[in-house]
This record gives sequence, C-alpha cells and structure tokens, in this order.
Amino acid sequence: MIDAAAASDAQLSATLLAARCPVANIEETYKSDAISVFKVDCKGRGDRRLVVTCTRAGCTASSERNDDDEG
Repeated sequence: MIDAAAASDAQLSATLLAARCPVANIEETYKSDAISVFKVDCKGRGDRRLVVTCTRAGCTASSERNDDDEG
C-alpha cells in the first residue's frame, strides 16, 4: 500500500489504467518521505513491465527497459 504522504491508491490506479495496465502485479522498490517507486508487471495482451513513480502531486508511468530485448 502507498503511504498517504506519497500518493493515494486512486492515483496509482488511475496511472495504471491510463497506461493500459488494468491488471498488474505491483512491487514497491523504493520509498522515501517524498517518493515511492514501483515495478509493475502488466498482465494480459502484450505482457510488459512499467516503472511507476509516485509523489505527493501524482504518479507517472514509464516502460522499463529490458536488457534482454533484441535490437
């Protein structure tokens, strides 16, 4: 669960929906007073991993780079 000082569950959920990742496994990888970082495994069509960063102002998502990707 996200600390209220960092972000609300609603902010995280809205960010995941906007990233087209409605069903996910979420792991918190970093937490401080001002920021929380999550690794998110999106399930379903086109499985992918996101990194979601949450602050008091809201959350943002970005695709995690995978060193195993070809190309």
